[in-house]
Amino acid sequence: MKIVNFFLVNLFYFFTTILFTLVFSFYNVHVFSEDKTLLSSSNEKQTMEKNKNISMENFKKLFDFEDIFPQYPPYPSVDTINKAEEDLRQRFLSINKILKTTMEFNIRQYNKLPNWTSIRKEHGEYCLLLIHYMNVAIDPHFDFSAIVSTNVSLPIDKLRKLPLGQLFTSGMSPEGIKDAELRKEYEETLWKNHQLSWGRQIQSYLKDNYSDTITYSQTYFIESYSQSPRTDDELLNLLEKYNYPEEEKINVLKILNIPYQSFREWQSKDGQIKITAKYISFDGQNVTLKTKDQKHETIIFSNLREEEQKYVREQTNEKKEKR
Repeated sequence: MKIVNFFLVNLFYFFTTILFTLVFSFYNVHVFSEDKTLLSSSNEKQTMEKNKNISMENFKKLFDFEDIFPQYPPYPSVDTINKAEEDLRQRFLSINKILKTTMEFNIRQYNKLPNWTSIRKEHGEYCLLLIHYMNVAIDPHFDFSAIVSTNVSLPIDKLRKLPLGQLFTSGMSPEGIKDAELRKEYEETLWKNHQLSWGRQIQSYLKDNYSDTITYSQTYFIESYSQSPRTDDELLNLLEKYNYPEEEKINVLKILNIPYQSFREWQSKDGQIKITAKYISFDGQNVTLKTKDQKHETIIFSNLREEEQKYVREQTNEKKEKR
């Protein structure tokens, strides 16, 4: 009898332990998986809030690198120049953080939410602001072949003007040159070299990151705006509003099958009118065009070359077929 009781007690403890383990495991899986989801949502929500807080004016300041550098003349001190170098490095780090959080945006985290369309538009505008101000800061005429000197010197003929006994070494402080005229010329040479160095750093940085940002934005627009509900007009208006690069715009809209009139050359028969614009409408007599600076121009249809007239007819026929 004692053996039976002992067996029953152990059996009871065994099943109780298994039951407790199962309940605890279920609780852990359920609660902690929810916590992870909430944590992920919370992190991305914080990212979205940070993004919304960066206004157009803040973006403008972020990519306005001129505020980093000292004014010249007078020639700045070594400490001032070193501070400018450090401030430039910090500015790059700040932009890096923004680019990182922007590209980490997870569409799948939001596309099932009831406010998905507003989130999609907000993030799209954020990307476009980034690209717009990067574009503004990029100097298309910057000469990357120009050489930045590690130790600036003066031309030989200028060095000959130095008083006997005064030594000159490349890269030396301007304060060491007693002759006022030579010192001023040396300072100008040094300053131009600093400007070239800073310009190269900025333009190289922008060039490297711009292409990645453009590639990301194209992927984002295609993936997010291909999902329901479709808001094709909204995307088209956003790309137009922020002057999204024309080639990339055409590519995105083509993949999403969104009709778009690209810019083309328009010319009158007599050659007096030459304009780069996109077709907007035709009322039977006048053709309405929009220029790259968003101005509307009206041209009499019969005054256009045959090539332009043919294009207008094609656009008109296309609209009729769609109806």
